[in-house]
Amino acid sequence: MSLLKNINNNISSIIGPEMEIDGNVSVKGDLLIYGTVHGDVKSDNDIISAKDSTVNGNIDSKNASISGIVKGNLIIKSKVTLKKDA
Repeated sequence: MSLLKNINNNISSIIGPEMEIDGNVSVKGDLLIYGTVHGDVKSDNDIISAKDSTVNGNIDSKNASISGIVKGNLIIKSKVTLKKDA
C-alpha cells in the first residue's frame, strides 16, 4: 500500500473499502478511511482519506491528508495535504 509509505505507524482505526457508516465517527488516534462515512469524522490526531473514500460531513483533526471526496468542512489544527485526485 503506497498510501501507507509516508504515514507513521500510529493508525489506530481503519474504515475499510466496503464499510459504509451512517453517523459520526470519533477516534483518539489516527484514522485511515477507505470506505464511506455519512456524518462528521473527528480525531485527536491525523485523518487520512484514501482515493476512493467519501466523507459526507465535516473532518475535524490535527492533520489531514485528503485523497477522496469530502462533502463538508475541514477543521484542521495544523496541516492539510490535498492529493492530486482529491
